[in-house]
Amino acid sequence: MAFIKAVEIFILVIWGSHPKVLAFVAPPANVGDLTAHLDTIAEHVNKAGATWTAGRNFPPDLSDEHFKNLVSDFNPLGDLPANAETCDCEGSAKELEEEDAFDAREQWKDCPSIKHITNQGACQSSWAVAAANVISDRQCVASNGTIKDLMSAHHLLSCCSDCGLGCNGGWPRKAFTFYQKHGVVTGGDYNSKQGCQPYELEPSSDFALSNDEDRDTPSCSKECTNKQYGKSLKRDLHFGKGVITPCCCWIKTTIREEGPVVTSMVVYEDFLTYKSGIYRHIWGKKIGYQTVRMIGWGRENGVDYWIAANSWGTGWGEKGFFRIYREKKMMTAQNRLSEAEFEYGYAGPVIKRKKH
Repeated sequence: MAFIKAVEIFILVIWGSHPKVLAFVAPPANVGDLTAHLDTIAEHVNKAGATWTAGRNFPPDLSDEHFKNLVSDFNPLGDLPANAETCDCEGSAKELEEEDAFDAREQWKDCPSIKHITNQGACQSSWAVAAANVISDRQCVASNGTIKDLMSAHHLLSCCSDCGLGCNGGWPRKAFTFYQKHGVVTGGDYNSKQGCQPYELEPSSDFALSNDEDRDTPSCSKECTNKQYGKSLKRDLHFGKGVITPCCCWIKTTIREEGPVVTSMVVYEDFLTYKSGIYRHIWGKKIGYQTVRMIGWGRENGVDYWIAANSWGTGWGEKGFFRIYREKKMMTAQNRLSEAEFEYGYAGPVIKRKKH
């Protein structure tokens, strides 16, 4: 049984301001369902002089039922402790601005999980995917690259009964609590035969979702579903230790020293059309929430941004990753991290580094 010692689970709150619009874009006349006007949204974005490029990521004949499985209307902040919003950020402003750029993919090149993009398929499982990926990343970072296993999003999705509604959305914080109390096994992508419990939901292909319009949450298995794997489920479990709620001010330090974090964001229609560049909401209604993995930050042509990994496959965005506008001055009067798009978020497991 693998046990990661001295692990703490950090839960980070990111309160956000309302999205700022770069340019007013009038809605198209006679808008039909979502799939019918994504091309129109992309056209408006590209004409607005935005910092990002929009285009078609999904076939135009997909139904709204397909799109509803991309994001969740489940509030990922619903289980956060009442005191999680309060933090003393005095003295942290300098820390937040002292480094212009950082990319976890470059910092920890011996940790392949950081570059990995998962495809969640027809299931609102981003909460489980992001949590499992962050655990993978941080275990690798803490072990100086010796632990490279992908942790099983499928195990979290199917077995964490306290985490929410499975394929209808969930709480990343509860996933980390499950990691602490019950442990998480290894598991790669769909059909990968990698780890104890690989992801069992068919991924999207050719930028489209799988044929299943509404996928039920898989049942929990007490055994390794990969019969070619050489360990039992019990021997494969990895554990965390402790759950705390730190100040929200130290997100950059947390990423820089411990590895990627999990964050949740509000998704608007135009985000579905994101192809490249620094995303900032321009036009479209709110359609739900998505939990993603934040891996760094940077600056391009004077515009600050976060770097994050989505779970819609490598055909979406910048090979599955995206950059999103970051406020230059992030602290509000309430000592909260103020972001245009990231309305709230979480951090992941923090593991003491293995000494060289």
